Amino acid sequence: MLVLAMPVGWLADVVGVASVMLIGSLGFMLGGLPLWSMVQRNPQDLKQVMLSLGVGFGVLGSLVGTVPFYFVVELFPTAVRNTAVCICWNVSLSIFGGLAPIVAQVSVSWSPLGPGIMYAVGGCISVLSILLGLFLQSRNVVQLTHVRKEPYFVLSCGAARGAKLTCTTSDESEAAVQKVDSSASTEASSSQGTSPVQV
Repeated sequence: MLVLAMPVGWLADVVGVASVMLIGSLGFMLGGLPLWSMVQRNPQDLKQVMLSLGVGFGVLGSLVGTVPFYFVVELFPTAVRNTAVCICWNVSLSIFGGLAPIVAQVSVSWSPLGPGIMYAVGGCISVLSILLGLFLQSRNVVQLTHVRKEPYFVLSCGAARGAKLTCTTSDESEAAVQKVDSSASTEASSSQGTSPVQV
């Protein structure tokens, strides 16, 4: 994870912190159970165990373990950031992180794949949380970014040069439209040899 920390940080700067969190969460949701089953299939095989735990979980852990601090800080404005991050981070870490070993041990008594199922369920919850947050932001119900709005979540499909899911407020959208209209009017006036028209 230490080796991948800087590349993952660079990736977050390129595609956005929400994109990295979503990719890592999807990886745990889809790969948590198969990777754990590799360990359970033959725990004496050191090569197989290292491939699963060291490489598989190491890469996924780097994706979701490097950027969550920045991801959480983005959620709150500076006026309440310290208190809000303190409460949500420490309470959730105490409850879920503190109880995780106990739940994992109990899950093994139900099924040898119990911890793998926990990884998959945790990844699923994270994916749904991120997508729900992006949906609510697109409807201007919540604001997810308070530090750096772009890039936050970048799509690899869409326009020819890529598309960004940037959710702006109505005021920002109106300002952007006015700026585009003003630029278009300026270009049209310049091409006709007249002075620019102010919009």
